[in-house]
Order: sequence, then C-alpha cells, then structure tokens
Amino acid sequence: MITYDEALKKALECCDEFNYFLDQTDAFVFSKKGDMSFGGIAPVAVLKDSGECINYVAFIDGDYDTTIVSEKYI
Repeated sequence: MITYDEALKKALECCDEFNYFLDQTDAFVFSKKGDMSFGGIAPVAVLKDSGECINYVAFIDGDYDTTIVSEKYI
C-alpha cells in the first residue's frame, strides 16, 4: 500500500499538471477540476496496492472500489 506522498510523486511522472485530488478506496486520483478526458493519461489514478498509474476511465471500468473517501484542491 502506497502513501499519498508516494502517489503524488508517481502522478507527477505521469501527468505534470493537476490541481485536484480524490482519495478513492482503491486509488489516489489526480486531475484538473472538471477535466474528465477519455483519452491520454489524465486524469490519472495511482493504484494504492501497486502504485501503478492508469487513466481514470480505465480505473472506473476496472474491477476496483471507486468509492470517494475525500476530495480537495491541491
């Protein structure tokens, strides 16, 4: 299980511009507020169990618990 700080570092490797964060049950999600693109890497989900960066749509479509725990601007 990775920490928020580790996930932030990984997210910066995948996508260098974001201002919004969601803590979901199975992932830390980084994006620009309102950015819900369907291609490319952003928004990016950093899986808590492996630290892998995946596109948010792949996260939602995958077999993950997507319950939102908290959200904030960063």
